[in-house]
Amino acid sequence: MEQLHYYYQVVEKAITKIGLDPTVCRKKPGQWTLTKGKIPIWIDVFYLEREKNIYFQVAAPIMKVPKENAGRLAMDLLQLNNQLFGVAFTTNKGHIYLKTLRETEGLDISEAHAMILRIGNYADQYDDELKNKYPEWHQTTFDSSQINPN
Repeated sequence: MEQLHYYYQVVEKAITKIGLDPTVCRKKPGQWTLTKGKIPIWIDVFYLEREKNIYFQVAAPIMKVPKENAGRLAMDLLQLNNQLFGVAFTTNKGHIYLKTLRETEGLDISEAHAMILRIGNYADQYDDELKNKYPEWHQTTFDSSQINPN
């Protein structure tokens, strides 16, 4: 898929713009991992067969979904979502993430760069806030396969 490889290059140029070597960050074609503070930032460019489209996703793991008082945390996250720009808290496979996702059509280096920085900055900020408010639910070890769609 020629278009897929084009967007791999867009993302690698955005990572370079951050000041990192994309070849060091690359896990496999279409997947990169960066770090902001202690938080991993997962970047994916993938083709979704059911949609017949290519997507760009940036996500950061924040914490496990709690077994108790999940409703209180959910309300806090919904209120935080209202304050965020272009990203949202979401859950998948028992974990809470910050995520942004869009079709790749029209994606350029500047936008990819901004989306990566936004997730990193918000994740670094809210990880600390949520860790202080919900220390018993915070988890620092994550595997990117927990959210990657491919």
